[in-house]
Amino acid sequence: MRYLFIILFSVFIILGISYAEFSDVQTSRSPSFLHNQISSLQFSLFSYKPELGNLTQILQGAGVSKSPVAMMPTLSIVLQHVPQLDSRLEIGYWRTQLDTPPPNSTSLKATLMPISYQLIYRPVLLYEYLPIYFGAGIGFLRANFDGNVVDLLAEQGIVLNDSASSTIGYVIAGIELFQWESQSGARATIGNNAIISLELKRILKTVETTGPQPFNIILDGTAIGIGVRTQF
Repeated sequence: MRYLFIILFSVFIILGISYAEFSDVQTSRSPSFLHNQISSLQFSLFSYKPELGNLTQILQGAGVSKSPVAMMPTLSIVLQHVPQLDSRLEIGYWRTQLDTPPPNSTSLKATLMPISYQLIYRPVLLYEYLPIYFGAGIGFLRANFDGNVVDLLAEQGIVLNDSASSTIGYVIAGIELFQWESQSGARATIGNNAIISLELKRILKTVETTGPQPFNIILDGTAIGIGVRTQF
């Protein structure tokens, strides 16, 4: 259901852009969606805490009392097709380790590497007064789990594979806080311009376990962070 929402949201954005282009066709010809007007490189740093779902109770029973929270850096190539619409190709990395003290020491290591394609929409009329944007995305996630908690779960019939790979979804909202360029009108290159933004990203992801008692690990969570984008 959540992925259907993302797909419908993306289609709505594309149809909205197409309608705007059609309404302005008498005055000027709008650039094609496939045409790239501006290319940018963006680095972001998010704080991400997954919900885990039923796994939280199991971890607490094993002695891990806190849900994992860690920083997630991402790197994106951003392409502006029309003034209202960007697309992003983004890769991220998130790693955490949870440990409990002796005598019954337990540990859980989790590594997530998402790769996604995202569409970012800026409401043109509102953007002039409040530079906010919305978006959605879908991609591929590689998840690795390690530590003796994995063995403890296996004893209960819950098997976490060494690697789990499947789709991941995003719902995005953000605001551009600051824009800077060294010389107005100068050709954009890396280092002579920057846009700083605050972004909220809802991550939609479930990892399915195997074994006699399979259940889903809910990695849904909200990531909030700061991004710096520079044109080149």
